[in-house]
Amino acid sequence: MVAARRSTASTAVLLLLVLLAAAVSVSSSSELHRGQEQDRSALLQLKNAFPSLELLRRWSPDSGGADHCTWPGVTCDARSRVVALEVPSPPRHSGPSRKLAGELPAAVGLLNELKEVSFPFHGLRGEIPGEIWGLEKLEVVNLAGNSLRGALPAVFPPRLRVLTLASNLLNGEIPSSLSTCKDLERLDLSGNRLTGSVPGALGGLLNLKWLDLSGNLLAGSIPSGLGNCAQLLSLRLFSNLLNGSVPAEIGRLTKLRVLDVSSNRLRGPIPEELGNCSDLSTLVLSGQFNSIESHELNLFEGGIPGSVTALPRLRVLWAPRAGLQGTLPNNWGRCRSLEMVNLGENLLSGVIPQQLGQCRNLKFLNLSSNSLSGSLDKDLCPHCMAVFDVSGNELSGSIPACVNKVCEPQLMLDEMASRYSSVLMSKTLAELPLSFCDSGECSVVYHSFAKNNLEGHLTSLPFSAGRFRNKTSYVFVVDHNKFSGSLDAILLEKCSGLKGLIVSFRDNKISGQLTAEFSTKCSAIRSLDLAGNQISGVIPANVGLLGALVKMDLSRNLLEGEIPASFKDFKSLRFLSLAGNNLSGRIPSCLGHLSSLKVLDLSSNSLAGKIPSNIVTLRDLSVLLLNNNRLSGNIPDLASSPLLSIFNVSFNDLSGPLPSKFHSLTCDSISGNPSLQPCGLSALSDPLVNVRALSETDTNPPADNTAPDDSGGGGGGGGGGFSKIEIASITSASAIVAVLLALIILYIYTRKCASRPSRRSLRREVTIFVDIGAPLTYETVLRASGSFNASNCIGSGGFGATYKAEVAPGKLVAIKRLAIGRFQDVYSYGVVLLELISDKKALDPSFSPYGNGFNIVAWACMLLQKGRALCRLSAVLVSATTSNVPNKLVASNSNAISEGTLKLDIHGIQILVDYAALDCCMEH
Repeated sequence: MVAARRSTASTAVLLLLVLLAAAVSVSSSSELHRGQEQDRSALLQLKNAFPSLELLRRWSPDSGGADHCTWPGVTCDARSRVVALEVPSPPRHSGPSRKLAGELPAAVGLLNELKEVSFPFHGLRGEIPGEIWGLEKLEVVNLAGNSLRGALPAVFPPRLRVLTLASNLLNGEIPSSLSTCKDLERLDLSGNRLTGSVPGALGGLLNLKWLDLSGNLLAGSIPSGLGNCAQLLSLRLFSNLLNGSVPAEIGRLTKLRVLDVSSNRLRGPIPEELGNCSDLSTLVLSGQFNSIESHELNLFEGGIPGSVTALPRLRVLWAPRAGLQGTLPNNWGRCRSLEMVNLGENLLSGVIPQQLGQCRNLKFLNLSSNSLSGSLDKDLCPHCMAVFDVSGNELSGSIPACVNKVCEPQLMLDEMASRYSSVLMSKTLAELPLSFCDSGECSVVYHSFAKNNLEGHLTSLPFSAGRFRNKTSYVFVVDHNKFSGSLDAILLEKCSGLKGLIVSFRDNKISGQLTAEFSTKCSAIRSLDLAGNQISGVIPANVGLLGALVKMDLSRNLLEGEIPASFKDFKSLRFLSLAGNNLSGRIPSCLGHLSSLKVLDLSSNSLAGKIPSNIVTLRDLSVLLLNNNRLSGNIPDLASSPLLSIFNVSFNDLSGPLPSKFHSLTCDSISGNPSLQPCGLSALSDPLVNVRALSETDTNPPADNTAPDDSGGGGGGGGGGFSKIEIASITSASAIVAVLLALIILYIYTRKCASRPSRRSLRREVTIFVDIGAPLTYETVLRASGSFNASNCIGSGGFGATYKAEVAPGKLVAIKRLAIGRFQDVYSYGVVLLELISDKKALDPSFSPYGNGFNIVAWACMLLQKGRALCRLSAVLVSATTSNVPNKLVASNSNAISEGTLKLDIHGIQILVDYAALDCCMEH
């Protein structure tokens, strides 16, 4: 009985469990079905938000069940719940049918099992729906390359591993709440408009591997707490407003491969602790971008630590224009991996280490614009390098011969280093003046040794053709050295087979002739600069075979003979200078067919005959220099030359009338032609020249007097105007009245100044000094003033701003930086320069003993009349540096102070000379 009851109870319990399980199963199945339907509904709402996208058109609303898991771009789990949405990046220049264009719908937030959403590089706009950030299972968000706006949320999904929102329009600050995402491995917020600082809380992301905050408006310092992210592989903070120094704690990141802090406002030394980052392959401290377009503000102290150059895996070291000083380290590690070194435009001195010659895989070396001395080591061979630039130093000796040099095969870089290597190489070569690779299918080799003291006999171009691809273009620059050699011997061996060639031997001792063989074999040459050498003989008749030339400069050589007619084949030529030779004959009219020509300089030769009229009608011609020849005939009409801004035909045998309606024609540009019409008012439009022409008497009557004056008034010569006597009387009376008014105003002004001696006594005295206990150079001034940082500005006025600068501990000076670009005319700028030189104001009674009036221009005229060149006034500054004067104030223009002497803008002074000379000419 008892047993029966127990059996019945067990059966009941079992039945109850079965019923309960069935109920749970039914409930679970129902919930799963609701979830599937909810996912399907959310997907259809997403489709409706982007009706033009071709991929989403295949999301059919008529299909039932779990068919949505087969829709393209949708990934489901085993329960047919949507776990990933991915619409790949469309091809470049795709039409609207390939892009998500519009606002992201909030319905995405209904996909509560979603782990990944990836819509990179589409046309999304508006704000990111807040519902997305509420998806607790979300791990990957990739919305890079869209036009999304708004601020980042205050709360993020806790399981987030990847957050990529690069290249959008996001603003606001980076929330510290990101530190709650303990699984976060990649954080990319680059290329937005984020402000504030880099949160120190990011140092708590111990699994973080990639951090990219570049291209924002972040300020403040780099948090030292980032040194706690022990898994970090890449740290990119470039192009922000970060200040302070690079934290030494970064040296704790032993797995770090890429560090880029360029284009910020960093100061201080480069930490030696970076040498502990044993995996570091790419270090970019400055100058990642084009030097012309960017404003590199990182200004480090000291040099490159030896611990950094000794890193065993270092491939890219990039720190141009970073204010680095001292000598180059001798320790470059095993040097097996080193591929790119750019330390150009710094303040480095000493010799180039011999160990760099052992870096067999080095393909990029830029040490230009430093103060390096000594000779190039015999093992430092440019032959195997794509870029070798040591220009602008103090190097001596010769270019290494490297006759038996075998170029190592190029190593494969790791992915991150390879990306940086290709980008930096492309940016560098993009700055070249000529483009070779329009189709992107060629390589460029750039070697520059310009502006040194190098010498020796050149016998060949120093590059290894076998190292590079067949479609190679080569740039070879040795300007301003002492090289010798025969032109044919240097070029003929390797110029054939090149896709393009640029060579510049300006100001050396290259000799020989331009031969017919040169024109035949070097047809790929794009730019040929041989100015200031010893090239002799005649220009070969077949020179037109160099039809790819864009620039040819053969000025200041020993060429003779005539200009060949084959110049007509230079269809791409933009710059042509044959000045300073002994060329004879006529100017060939075929030059008028060079439709791309912008600059033509044939000055200082023995050319004769007429000026071909079709030359001045070239549509792009902006400079035409024909002075110092034996040209005859008339000056062609210049009215059809809209771009011609510089024109000079002085010192020829030209005759006839002057051309009309040409704004850039001055008396100087036509002087030295005795038979030419005098430089008069009717011919020139320059108002200053016209005023000067008033002193000359025009005895030629008008050519056309057929239009009588309807007023009936009489006049000399049959005209209806005033007579010459009446014009002279009116002009004289007007001038006298104007002078009297000016004298009255000056008298009143000087009386007022004299009645306020206390203000007069407060005038600052500008003095120049040699030694204040610290080296005074432009670089030290730049550093001391924080690159003329606004925080150091202590005053501003009409001519610029004044900055405080601590050039040494306890040595505080004021720097006056002229705002040159603010002046509307160069005359005003010249007056400011004279004020700096003389320590006087533009109107000053103390000028009275020096000139004919109380102004600085009269003083300048006096100097000119006495034969003292105005630009020699800089001698006043030099003498001041040797005198015993008190150290009071430093005044400078924007290019400022060098070696204790105030350097003024010579161009500005020369312009002032011209204007002052005209003033003197008008008054006397």
